[in-house]
Amino acid sequence: MKDWKFVELGNVLNYEQPTKYIVESTNYDSKFATPVLTAGQSFILGYTDETEGIFKDYPVIIFDDFTTAFKYVDFPFKVKSSAMKILKEEKGVADLRFLFYCMQTIDFIPEQHKRYWISKYSNFQIPLPPLEDQKRIAAILDAADLHRQKTKALLDKYDELAQALFLDMFGDTFINNKKWETVQLYEICSDIIDCPHSTPTYVNEVTEYPCIRTTEIKNGKIEWSKMKFLDYENYKKRTKRFIPNSGDIVYGREGSYGDAILIPPKIKMSLGQRVVLFRPKNEIVKSQFLLAVIRSKGVYKQAQKVNAGSTVGHVNIKDIKKFEIILPPIDLQNLYSENSIMIESQICQAEKSLQKAEELFQSLLQKAFKGEL
Repeated sequence: MKDWKFVELGNVLNYEQPTKYIVESTNYDSKFATPVLTAGQSFILGYTDETEGIFKDYPVIIFDDFTTAFKYVDFPFKVKSSAMKILKEEKGVADLRFLFYCMQTIDFIPEQHKRYWISKYSNFQIPLPPLEDQKRIAAILDAADLHRQKTKALLDKYDELAQALFLDMFGDTFINNKKWETVQLYEICSDIIDCPHSTPTYVNEVTEYPCIRTTEIKNGKIEWSKMKFLDYENYKKRTKRFIPNSGDIVYGREGSYGDAILIPPKIKMSLGQRVVLFRPKNEIVKSQFLLAVIRSKGVYKQAQKVNAGSTVGHVNIKDIKKFEIILPPIDLQNLYSENSIMIESQICQAEKSLQKAEELFQSLLQKAFKGEL
C-alpha cells in the first residue's frame, strides 16, 4: 500500500443537487420509458413519460441524504425528491466503481433525521490507490458481484418455477377456476393448535430446541438467522400440551400474517408467539400441498377479509379453522409434492451457492481496501 493515500470522500466525489430532475407527476406506468429512482431499497419507484429534466450524465452514485443508502446508476433517470445527492467521481483521480465498493465498507448508522452528505459522510477518510489499481480492484469486485447476482437470479427462477407448478396444476385458489372441491381447514387437519399464550424463556445460545415466531417465517421458509432457542426444561413446558412434528405447518397469524412454513425432519421445534400449528390428515391432504394452498392468494384474501377493521394484523383461530381450502384428488397432490420437493432441493443448492458467493464477495471486499488484492 506504499503508493496509497487517504483522502476524504468529498475530495474525490463531487455532488449535484437533484432539483432539476424531480418528477412532476407520480402517475407511473411500466409502459413508460424513464425510471424514477430512490436510493433506498425499492430503487425504481416506477416509470414516467416525462421528457424534460432527465439526468443523462451517467454513471453516477445516488445517495440518500437522510438514510445514507446509495445505488450505482448507469442509465438515464429522474428522481422522486430532493432528499438525495447525485455523486460523480473526480476525473483522472478516482474510479467510480472503486468508490462505490469502498463506500460499502463504511460503517455508519444515521441516528438523527438530518442530511448527512455534507455534514458527515463526505468527510470520511478512504484509502485511495493509483487510478490503475483502482480499476483493477473494481474489475475483481465486479466479477465477484456478477457471480453473486447470477446465483441470485437462478434462485429467483427456481422460486418462479415453484409458483408456476402450483398454478399450472391447481389454478388460482382465489377464484378456484379449476372447480376443485372445497373444504374448511378444520376438516382436513387432525389438530389446529394455537401457540401458548405466554412469553417463552429464551437462552442466549443455539440449542436443539428452536422456538418459532412470525419473525422467523418468511416466504415459506424458516429464517434461521433470527431464530431464538430454549433449553430442554422450557422446551418441555412449551410442548406439554402438544409436540410439533415434522410435516406440521406453522402459520403466522399476527403482524405480518399469512405466511407459513413446514417443520423439517429431526427438528425439536416449539411454538413461540403469534403462530398457530396445523397437522394435516395425511390420508386426505399432503403437507407440501397444504402449505402451498395456505400461502396462496385465495387463502390470504380470506385472512384479509376477517382481519378487516383491525389496527394490528390479527387472524382469530375460529376464522382460521373456517378457511376454504381446495381439495384436488390425492394422486394429484402426491404428484405436486414430488415435483415440489425436487424443486425445493434445487432451491436449497442454489441458496448454498448464493451464500458462498456472498461470502466470497465480502471477503474480497474487505481485502480490497487493505491492499491485499
